[in-house]
Amino acid sequence: MGYSVGWTLAQLMPYRAPQILARAEDYALSREICGVHYPSDTEASHVIGTLTAATLFSDPRLAGQIAAARAELLRH
Repeated sequence: MGYSVGWTLAQLMPYRAPQILARAEDYALSREICGVHYPSDTEASHVIGTLTAATLFSDPRLAGQIAAARAELLRH
């Protein structure tokens, strides 16, 4: 979930992408440190989360919602 949300927010706010993606990575690492996930779990979630978010972003049925989210984030 952390990587998919991070990737999505990075796409919506590219001017903040480095910070957002770094935070997603920190979150994943904290799951390993706490013993909740193995490193392979973290890498798999990175791949699956990113691909899932990218697939949803490329769905033309969501274009209006994505544009609205981007516009809302620019206002804040």
